[in-house]
Amino acid sequence: MKKLMMICVCLAVACSLVWAQDEPFRLTDNPIREELTPLPPELACPSTSLFSQTVDLANAYASDLATSYRVYDNFWGLGVNDSICDVHFWGVTARSTTGGLVNCTNEDPMTFAILIYPDVNDYPGTVACQYELRLSRVATGYTITSSSSGNVFDVVRYDAVLSPCCLFDHGWISIRGASTVTPDCRFYWCTSAIGDGHGYQRDASGALNETDTDFAFCLTPHEAPPCVPDPEVVLNPNDTNFPAPQDVSACAHIAAGAVTKVIVPIFNESNVPTVTITSGCTEEDCFDPNCIPAVGWNLGEWGYVPGTPNTYQANLSMGSNGYGCCVCVHLDYVLPVELISFTATPTDHRITLNWATASERNSDRFDVLRDGALVASAPATNNPTGSHYTWTDELVDNGTTYAYHLVAVDVGGARRVLATASATPTFAEATVTEYALYQNYPNPFNAVTTFAFDLKETAVVSLKLYNMTGQEVATVAQGEMSAGRHEVSFDASNLPTGMYLYRLDAPGFTMSKKMLLIK
Repeated sequence: MKKLMMICVCLAVACSLVWAQDEPFRLTDNPIREELTPLPPELACPSTSLFSQTVDLANAYASDLATSYRVYDNFWGLGVNDSICDVHFWGVTARSTTGGLVNCTNEDPMTFAILIYPDVNDYPGTVACQYELRLSRVATGYTITSSSSGNVFDVVRYDAVLSPCCLFDHGWISIRGASTVTPDCRFYWCTSAIGDGHGYQRDASGALNETDTDFAFCLTPHEAPPCVPDPEVVLNPNDTNFPAPQDVSACAHIAAGAVTKVIVPIFNESNVPTVTITSGCTEEDCFDPNCIPAVGWNLGEWGYVPGTPNTYQANLSMGSNGYGCCVCVHLDYVLPVELISFTATPTDHRITLNWATASERNSDRFDVLRDGALVASAPATNNPTGSHYTWTDELVDNGTTYAYHLVAVDVGGARRVLATASATPTFAEATVTEYALYQNYPNPFNAVTTFAFDLKETAVVSLKLYNMTGQEVATVAQGEMSAGRHEVSFDASNLPTGMYLYRLDAPGFTMSKKMLLIK
């Protein structure tokens, strides 16, 4: 458990401000501190702050946007639903000359980058929230005096409003400034006497060094406007050749206990849309800088609503554990094919491809690519309940591995890779050394499927089908068969939808597997 040190806010009456060549980012050495009681408002964090490390006026470190000098400090103890919306921090601006450090004060507004990181094993992870802001200083009336030059440096405060807010209960923050007015003017982040004595500094070489220094900043929420849910949002396809890839977005405001209807106008019932939903509305065509990003939403099933125009509609709502206000809903595409399975089964100088779809809409064909080259095409059935397809590649060499891509092509010419599979054909005699039963393909399947099994010797075998109560429902194969690989196709049109077992019996060998019939 991290512990706070005692609050000690001091005025440096005789602080030294020194530019050390071996530590160029540290400005003060061995400060003389004098406690300030009560804490002046210019140096205090707001009463609503979620995390507070007030300035001690005893030191400052370069944290510069234009060079490699960077400072990182950690924070903790926020609630899981707390939003970091405002950051207040203190610093000085100075530049190095041959005569030592000199003040640079004509820097308003100054450019700042504020970066917030998750904590990964007590170390800053990958940046999660990043902001670039132009901020003007707020005078505090307090200064630091350089012992080498006698120059006085003003300590100032900066107040930053983050949009959108950042949701983190603990992590790391880095604040970096850059002047656009005075060459070589750097921002120096003031230290704090409060904290856990754990931070990092990146020096001019780019090395990240651990430090026991804490820095002055406050993290606060701001008063967000109440969330008013949208009754509906409409995503109008931007391509009249629908279905086709779309690039349409809308900001949706959602709230607990309310339903926001997502509406997509379409041409006919076969044009089922697909959407992607992301937290917050920060994109150019999906923008609301004042709303709190929502977390934990639910999107219901699409329903077809005939009318003028025809539409597909789905209910968007806040989940029981959700919070926040807004999400961005992106209309992506209308998927013309829903693939169930794609398999490649090798035999002697042959590879058999099988694929099955659960549904097809507005599809033209399927292209089969072998190692990137087109080798076959199959017309799409556009069956709304799906279809099964088989194609055998006989122009292959044993011992060579081939990679196949199954590509769906819609009526508009748009192409989409559905799946990939690889196989290596071999001599059956070289591979069949024992009995084996393989998974049927496709699986799940609609009506027709294929069973494959190996026999190590000529034998009388039976392959039978059973329902889940153990009742025999069909004989797939029975009789004497030669050694080697065998494939048997089976038409289950007369069987109801459900789970089944198939069992292979041979002398001294029995094996069963499950399969799923979907109609």
